[in-house]
Amino acid sequence: MWKKKVLRAGKVLEVGAKKIKVELFSKELPAVCQTKGCTACLSYSPQTVRNYRKNDFENDVLVGDVVKVGAWQINDGTAAAALFMIPILFSAVFYHISTVAGVSQESILSIFFAVLGGIFGFGITVSLDKIFRKINPTKIFKE
Repeated sequence: MWKKKVLRAGKVLEVGAKKIKVELFSKELPAVCQTKGCTACLSYSPQTVRNYRKNDFENDVLVGDVVKVGAWQINDGTAAAALFMIPILFSAVFYHISTVAGVSQESILSIFFAVLGGIFGFGITVSLDKIFRKINPTKIFKE
């Protein structure tokens, strides 16, 4: 499967007007946390600090609250393929179009079009990521 739902445990560090800062304890929510509560996750590493929008939270939270963060995660192979192959593909397509249009293959202009194609492909990758995040939003709820 190319994507899966991942649950992580976290602690609210700061509550702002539009954003909430959360310290994430573990890469995936351990079985102990799922059955007993989230205090068992404090020893898991690495710990990451992330800012989330208030819209992602299903309940009101205060500083110090322990929360579960549910997010969809793309398979690492699929993400790597999209991140690297799309810009390379667009770079090759732009280079080919420039040579078909009559620009010399050794010309600096054809290389410029190849670089422009890579930048355009990277922009497409960023747009696809934003679309994926809108379709599969992060949900955060208090334990």
